[in-house]
Amino acid sequence: MARPYTLLTDSFKILRDNLNTVSYNVGDPVNLLTHGDSDVVMAINEIERVFDASAGEILYPTGNSLQGETQTRLLLSTAQNSGTDITLKAGLDIKGLPISWESKFVHNMDPHEASAVIYDIPNIKAQYMESPTHIRVGAWRSVDHTQHGYFTESFIDELASNAGIDCYEFRRLLLKTKPRHLNVLDTAARMAGWGKTLPPGYAQGIAIVESFMSIVAQVVTVDISNGAPRVVNVACAADAGMAINPNGFIAQMESGIIFGLTAALYGEITISNGSVDQSNFYDYKMVRMDDAPSIDVEIISSNNRIGGAGEPGTPPIAPALVNAIYKASGQRIRNLPIGNQRFNIKA
Repeated sequence: MARPYTLLTDSFKILRDNLNTVSYNVGDPVNLLTHGDSDVVMAINEIERVFDASAGEILYPTGNSLQGETQTRLLLSTAQNSGTDITLKAGLDIKGLPISWESKFVHNMDPHEASAVIYDIPNIKAQYMESPTHIRVGAWRSVDHTQHGYFTESFIDELASNAGIDCYEFRRLLLKTKPRHLNVLDTAARMAGWGKTLPPGYAQGIAIVESFMSIVAQVVTVDISNGAPRVVNVACAADAGMAINPNGFIAQMESGIIFGLTAALYGEITISNGSVDQSNFYDYKMVRMDDAPSIDVEIISSNNRIGGAGEPGTPPIAPALVNAIYKASGQRIRNLPIGNQRFNIKA
């Protein structure tokens, strides 16, 4: 019987070598293990993703049917002095509903449909340009659906606020012709008791994102009564067509939410003198059991084409969280991670 060999390394260089050759030379299987520090350092770029944005500006042109225009500029930075710049603009009708949507961003996102907008907006334009960077990109759960989910769902909330319409009802107005999406949105709102009276300092935020052929809506209940945001509950409704393994599907939604909360609250990688500062859990904070929220997941079986489970739970959580913080504090989140930012209860 062959005896397996184990190679323990703190470098990913060996992954670039031919492990088949190593196994052939020793005459036995080879098991590769890496230090946990290497995993953090390897994924330096997608983990960091610091979002920054200037305040939205409301413009009111005259002499045509376009009643207003809202513009928000957001900066998605992959590392210090390196980033992806995105600008979102929406033309509004007399009710404040978007009739045009324009996004301009750096880097052709992966997958390409990550920048797609699910809402019923008759005129949509998306443009991008490349900006080469020396920073390597590591693996990231849900790929660029996380970034564009954050951009789109944060901006939609701003449009709802500008129109003076409840952000859940605003989304319903824009999903009238999409019953599957509307059902997911309504289910999440029902699960969370949207509109119910909450204690002082508490608020709810909502977001919905379609990714990998699955539709997921989440409602975050947040408490900022002590100045720092504490996520109390996440209500998650998900339609992947059909969940082959319901328990496994629920576990994926839960873990995707925790992953996304870690990124939104703490997920920051910094670089000094060409090296990553963080190396393991002691200097890269994550959501742990003592600050994890309760999570409720409802599976919707629509019998549509089967979609993903491992990644779609992540994209809606960050926008749902920052939208909840805005409702509680009146303060728009322009930088992620939220980190040590302090908030006052909205008067």
